[in-house]
Amino acid sequence: MVGALYVLVLLAVLAALGRFTVPARERLPLRAWTLRDAWGNVRRGWTVLGDHARPLPGPQDGPGRSLRGLHGEPGGAAA
Repeated sequence: MVGALYVLVLLAVLAALGRFTVPARERLPLRAWTLRDAWGNVRRGWTVLGDHARPLPGPQDGPGRSLRGLHGEPGGAAA
């Protein structure tokens, strides 16, 4: 029961976030939402969160290192 409530709250937060991505003139009032409108807002909210996510370094990456090295060369050091 708690898990379902958690999912419902998560979907509501994503729908609210997705709603704020639409310009105010084009927003539907909450009472006029259909299930399709709510799902579209959830998808928009998920997209907004995905656009702001930074990829985490993999296990082969040390702190401050990328796969291409420190200066963009495969070896990491400038020649």
